Amino acid sequence: MLAHFLGGVGLFLLGMTLLTDGLKLAAGPALEVMLSRWTSTRSRALASGVAITALVQSSSAVTVATLGFVNAGLLMFEHATWVIFGSNVGTTLTAWLVALLGFSIKIDAYALPLIGIGAFIHLGGRSPRLKAAGTAIAGFGLLFLGIDAMKSAFEGFGANFTDNLNFGDNLSLLWMVVVGIVLTVLMQSSSAAIAIILTAIAGKMLPLEAGAAAVIGANIGTTSTAILASFGATANAKRLSLAHVLFNLITGAAALAMLPLFLWALGALSGMRQDLNNPAVLLAAFHTVFNLLGVALMWPLGTPMTAWLKTRFQKGGKVLSLQHLDKSAIVVPDVAIHAVVMELERFQGLLSAHIQNSLLNPGDHRTLETRRELRELLDELNQHITNILHQPLRLPLTQQLPQCLQVIQYAYNLLETLDEVEQEPSLDRSLTAPMNDWLNLYCHPSIVTETAQEGADSAAQAELSYREAKQRLLDDALEKTLKLTTMNQALQRLSLYKRMQEQMLKAARLVAGLKPGT
Repeated sequence: MLAHFLGGVGLFLLGMTLLTDGLKLAAGPALEVMLSRWTSTRSRALASGVAITALVQSSSAVTVATLGFVNAGLLMFEHATWVIFGSNVGTTLTAWLVALLGFSIKIDAYALPLIGIGAFIHLGGRSPRLKAAGTAIAGFGLLFLGIDAMKSAFEGFGANFTDNLNFGDNLSLLWMVVVGIVLTVLMQSSSAAIAIILTAIAGKMLPLEAGAAAVIGANIGTTSTAILASFGATANAKRLSLAHVLFNLITGAAALAMLPLFLWALGALSGMRQDLNNPAVLLAAFHTVFNLLGVALMWPLGTPMTAWLKTRFQKGGKVLSLQHLDKSAIVVPDVAIHAVVMELERFQGLLSAHIQNSLLNPGDHRTLETRRELRELLDELNQHITNILHQPLRLPLTQQLPQCLQVIQYAYNLLETLDEVEQEPSLDRSLTAPMNDWLNLYCHPSIVTETAQEGADSAAQAELSYREAKQRLLDDALEKTLKLTTMNQALQRLSLYKRMQEQMLKAARLVAGLKPGT
């Protein structure tokens, strides 16, 4: 029985993964559009959280997408918390799917054809979105095949198991809450934990009150994903994770306190309507109702809670760290790439400031330390992009990521050129001052302006200024006001500066092309 049960859990988790990945790819930029346009008030943000989570079947994906927009300044933190609360309600749809379809239809008659149809669509589809739809359909079939395997494992075992346990006291119910938490933490999926609980209820392995307590535990246990994701994440990620934890803890405590009332109400409802006399359906209803209760409790508490959260996890003095991107962002590649572009744009500003400091303080220990930290920041950003490349991606994203990597390579080259400048012999200030002024003027992201023509004019002006500076050095050497060795050293430094300017210009143009609306 154990092997049968583990196989069922594995099929369910695999199906859930394929379903979520397929829906996210098939939806394309729908997450981005919905989160940027449908969250102007707390009511709309709540509805968006419910709708999007129901659409992509992943509260984690919605949480990360929401976080990406908060980090990008496109979504207010106050509204983002309500998207998170809405995602808790939206994720209850999985329990309804399992309860209504998993135990009331002949699964073999539908699951296997769905897997076959999905596989053929994935293999034969021409567009990435059609292939993703096939993946989602196959995942849907695998999900229910896993439920059927778990149901078969529990058959004939439930009555004897229930007879040997007493679930009539509060301590037993608390233990079931712990069981729900542990199941969710182990599988990192509240949907899988709740599917197991529903299957145990349908197989008469657990009474309704024990299953209800376990569902409360699963709802609390899902915060473990948010907690783990918050380690090493941005300040906004930690705040949203804490909001998620607080919502689930408050909701779970209220649901547990009102469990007798919930059971009475659901029992009365099932008595009134015989078509609802199904313990799995009642449990799915309970899951939805107590999450709606949590939203009702948060309605008056939301404003003071978000104000308090904003005072938590304040950034320290470390500027050279990622501000818009963290490890959890790869769950939604569209949002992750948006954050990458913002990080690249911000890095250009940091790099420009570092160039100016290097010119003013050549060889300074603090300047060299900053350069080392800039390289570490590039390494971290490069690793995030590599992780995104390992995710299923839409075609436009596969074209953007190599450009992001190219921008990083330009930055690496520029830092190496700065190292070469540091190794060059010192020159008289009368020679270095005009060259430094030239570099500060033309080695800056602002040289790439809104129009292509203005950007081309800036590049042309930089080239003309470079040639004029080079000609002045040659003229001074011919007039013997400048030694030949000094002239060669000055020309070498000017050449390095020109190379830096070109690297910055190429990177700035790429970043400008990656920004939305260009």
